[in-house]
Amino acid sequence: MKQSQEHAAWVGTAAGVLGTLVTIQTAYKIGIGSMPRAWPLLCLAQAVAIVVLGVYIFRRRRIHLATKVRPKNRLLFASLFGLVSRDFENQLTELADARVTLYGRQVRAAQIHLLSALKAQPDQVIRAVSATDIIRDLSLWPTRGAYLQANRDFLQGQGTSIDRIFLLHSDLLADAGDVDRLREIAKMHEELGVTVHMHLVDLLSAEYVEDFVVYRDDAVLVEAEQGDVDFLRGKVVVYFDSPSIQKYRARFDYLMAQNDTKSAAEVYSIFKQVFFADPKAPQFTEKKARFLQLCR
Repeated sequence: MKQSQEHAAWVGTAAGVLGTLVTIQTAYKIGIGSMPRAWPLLCLAQAVAIVVLGVYIFRRRRIHLATKVRPKNRLLFASLFGLVSRDFENQLTELADARVTLYGRQVRAAQIHLLSALKAQPDQVIRAVSATDIIRDLSLWPTRGAYLQANRDFLQGQGTSIDRIFLLHSDLLADAGDVDRLREIAKMHEELGVTVHMHLVDLLSAEYVEDFVVYRDDAVLVEAEQGDVDFLRGKVVVYFDSPSIQKYRARFDYLMAQNDTKSAAEVYSIFKQVFFADPKAPQFTEKKARFLQLCR
């Protein structure tokens, strides 16, 4: 209560000062018009007072309970309300730094929403998405129906494209069945219109082994924890500032170029050639050894 009274007193004082400035300004205008230098200075002082008052009120805004809220135990209710409010304020603070952290089902909603929002921008001719995906579980992608549909919807727009690099460790290719499942995942994306690439984690330094999605030059979504089937888990950070976007753009470009290893496009081409192009090819272990050798 004391804090509220102090807040009200501060605002009242500021409003009084502002009123005084308006009164003096009017007096100058009516009776002392012969002083040309005083007029702009007074206008400037008034404008500064308005801005300061507005910023203060905005920064000190309080979330008030609706008048119809009648909890039986107000103290218990207020403690939980304060906890929820602090979480919300933390997200507002993050947004002020051009980023936001999302968890669980918020992750799925954000992935779908960002594609829809980017597609809906009519003034942009090219709406390109560049993504990496670390394959940890070959059974996960087929459960991403809503996100796959969002990819399909996005690619139906004019000037849209999605390039996705699948990053996998060679240990994931344990047998011919794993290769078939991986090929089905790639085919699933290609049928949506996604341009598929591939790279091996074994050949990359740690900074390039990361899940992220770059939405043109406007935002980048970086996965800190992969979501499970129902998105009960999962954590991403979405950055909207240019340095972060350019950092991940450069990482994607590195994977797509010939550097210390083959490019992501070449690795995917080798994958299809070794495992599927020749029906009379040798056994799986020999295919895998040849695949790894050609990728280096």
